[in-house]
Amino acid sequence: MTYNLDPQRNWLPDLEDLRNKVKYNPNISGILIINPDNPTGLVYPENILCSIVDIAREFDLFIISDEIYANIVYGNEKFVSLSAICGDVSGIAMRGLSKEIPWPGGRCGWVEFYNKTKDPLFARYAKSLLDAKRLEVCATTLPQKVLPLIFSDQRYKQYCQSRAAIYSQRAKIAHEIFSEISGIIAPKPQGAFYYSVVFNNILNN
Repeated sequence: MTYNLDPQRNWLPDLEDLRNKVKYNPNISGILIINPDNPTGLVYPENILCSIVDIAREFDLFIISDEIYANIVYGNEKFVSLSAICGDVSGIAMRGLSKEIPWPGGRCGWVEFYNKTKDPLFARYAKSLLDAKRLEVCATTLPQKVLPLIFSDQRYKQYCQSRAAIYSQRAKIAHEIFSEISGIIAPKPQGAFYYSVVFNNILNN
């Protein structure tokens, strides 16, 4: 089940819609966040993330946060990780290197579990994910060995900043073009490398 993102408010989630979806659908077990978002380019403000955590806490849910674009942020909003705001709520963050490191074919990713032992059902779910991944034949030894070296290199932060600056310039150009077109809603992206536009009642059959 999905919840609404509002293009009139820079693609911010409709928290009332999210809360009602959760409240009236007891089969829902968790809330998914993509931050920075694909395909809108939204970077979630901290207060919105905290509100989502509050909803998860109220209805005893866990949160999955896809943070694959965490180092491709170039707008006014600062990226805030799930680990920084989840508190006592159980959660999973999905991270990886494929979107930020120039390593052709290096599609290594990982998950981070938060408050895994707080909820027995969540702990069992986390174990089932790990057990399933261990059955796959996929050698990630090389990425595991080199990632600490990459992340600790003093050039890495500068590289991420310079790459984000390139996407920022492209987003600026695209936004200037789309904002002049009547009948289109096109909030300026703040992260990742996507741009979603909405045709506002101008399309016909």
